[in-house]
Amino acid sequence: MDRLFSAVADDWLSLSPEILVLLTMLFIMLRELVPGKEDNSIWNVYIALIGISASALSVLVSWNTSITYPFYGALAIGPLGDFFNLLFLLALATTLITSTDFYQKHLLFRTDYLIILLGALLGFMILAKANSLVTLFIGLELFSVALYILCGFYTVGTGEKPAASMALRVGLSQESAMKYLLLGAFASALLLYGLSLIYGISGHTNFNDIAQYADSAQDNAHPLFLLGIGLFIVGFAFKLSLIPFHAWTPDVYEGAPTPITSLMSFATKGAVFAVGINFLYNVLSYQYDYWYPALSILAGITMLGGSVAALMQTNLKRMLAYSSISHAGYLILPVLTLTHLGNSALLFYLVIYLLMNMGAFAVIMAIEHDKENDNVHIKDLHGLSGRHPFLCFTLIIFMVSLAG
Repeated sequence: MDRLFSAVADDWLSLSPEILVLLTMLFIMLRELVPGKEDNSIWNVYIALIGISASALSVLVSWNTSITYPFYGALAIGPLGDFFNLLFLLALATTLITSTDFYQKHLLFRTDYLIILLGALLGFMILAKANSLVTLFIGLELFSVALYILCGFYTVGTGEKPAASMALRVGLSQESAMKYLLLGAFASALLLYGLSLIYGISGHTNFNDIAQYADSAQDNAHPLFLLGIGLFIVGFAFKLSLIPFHAWTPDVYEGAPTPITSLMSFATKGAVFAVGINFLYNVLSYQYDYWYPALSILAGITMLGGSVAALMQTNLKRMLAYSSISHAGYLILPVLTLTHLGNSALLFYLVIYLLMNMGAFAVIMAIEHDKENDNVHIKDLHGLSGRHPFLCFTLIIFMVSLAG
């Protein structure tokens, strides 16, 4: 009995970073019930940042080079998941800091914005540690549903009749949320059907058990198992915005609030690669000859198509959307090697991409602050070096870095 209790306690302790994020969400919700508290308060942002910092500290304290499988193998706790969790925590902290003006100006300190943001973070963190088809889908849908809502969160914020330009921004935000929801639901259905085929043929949901089946059947894999792999790749190609599954990305990036676009541009890719590395490296490596050609073609088309389409954009957010598409193709390349060196290259790429991409969106948010319609085009950069020399210099650094 003591041994069972100790094992269960260790399982929950391994989830301490996620539990701290969940407790932060609950604390912010309960704080709204305190009598006499002013609704328009920035303190909720500080509380969220404290919770994120505590979660990051928990990740660092519990860092272990070995891999454990708590909750009967539903999760894989190891350095890879911890590394991605630190990136997600950094990305959300950056989003909170850079979106303070948006939070005050358009949302009037609405608490649900912070709660849903933390919910998306929880989905990212669960997906990074997923070691089961069930936890994979739960983490994926948790952050996806949160982002569907956040894309439509752009409001006027004053209660007065909005100006035409502002009303257009609200309409674009709602349109982006609807597009993301409909296409995301379709992609999730394909992914879920693929996972169900993998489960139906292998008889397991745990990655380690599926890997054993894939090893035993690597030369004569069941056609439905291969179909499941194909649908799995299609579902994740949508989340990564690989061409031709990218059509939603420019419209959603343009219409969504810029802080949310900034978060989506990195966190969704990071979460997909977090579980993709685990699943492709450890489970589907035995069927490498089947999925390698498909991903290679998708990567090539995405690198070329995203770069060419970005050249024709005048809206900065749409240009960065196509840049994000192109970078997704480059990020696929180290995955195709199935080597530790490729794995290291991917992680290094993601760290630099996080800093540069979110930095570029932070500059866009700073420029939006001075504009009435919050819609930045390339022509709006004319004279930026004279008006804001520091912003101009940092934007050059970020853009040159993204260009490589």
